[in-house]
Amino acid sequence: MMLLLQNVLPKKSHRMRLWVLIVITGLFGGVFAVFTTLHPPIVYAMDEATSWNVTLHITEASGTGNTVVFGQKPDASDGQDGYDLPEPPSPPQMPYLLAWFQTPFPAPYEQLLQEYKQCPSLRSVWNLSILWVASPGNTSSTTITITWDSPINAASGQFSLLLYENSTVIANMLTDHSYSFPTTGALHRFSIVSESTSSESSSEKNGLPVIPLLVGMIIIVLVLVLLIVYRTRKT
Repeated sequence: MMLLLQNVLPKKSHRMRLWVLIVITGLFGGVFAVFTTLHPPIVYAMDEATSWNVTLHITEASGTGNTVVFGQKPDASDGQDGYDLPEPPSPPQMPYLLAWFQTPFPAPYEQLLQEYKQCPSLRSVWNLSILWVASPGNTSSTTITITWDSPINAASGQFSLLLYENSTVIANMLTDHSYSFPTTGALHRFSIVSESTSSESSSEKNGLPVIPLLVGMIIIVLVLVLLIVYRTRKT
């Protein structure tokens, strides 16, 4: 009888160790499978050193118009540089529409037809002014429309481009493509603000709590191992 028990117990102990190995292997295999199915982190951000620009087409209801350009370049500066083009003189015949970027630069660069700033930059501001000059004797109001195309390489979670008037956001220039306003000939001042924003990895966007999942699986493995070892010793 003792000999039979001695033969049975080692076999039972060996069988329990085998089950422990199978459980551990299966659980760690599951953890590995979960992580291999997760997508690698993706950063939705444009290259901070990439040039970009936006052309603003500004038109008035009677057909007069103007065009200005702004953007960023790695070799540009926030001061006056070779990329900044002064606004040409006003046309001799009315009506006409003036548009320029107001700067603190010396003449003739205080009013720019084109203004580039340096990139990368956490925040850049362009001060846009628009003035409609009506024909003599015309006191009626008109509508001015600004249209633009979003910069191709600026479609990212780390970049915002907003149009302000009187400290109020009136257009998201990455999703909107036009803005209209009435005028009687008064000077209208706007601000265009480019800012960097935070990005998210794909794990955050997909709502997958990667670290808590890993910790939970490890705890489950340890608890099962301890239970199996305890039962093995008890038997």
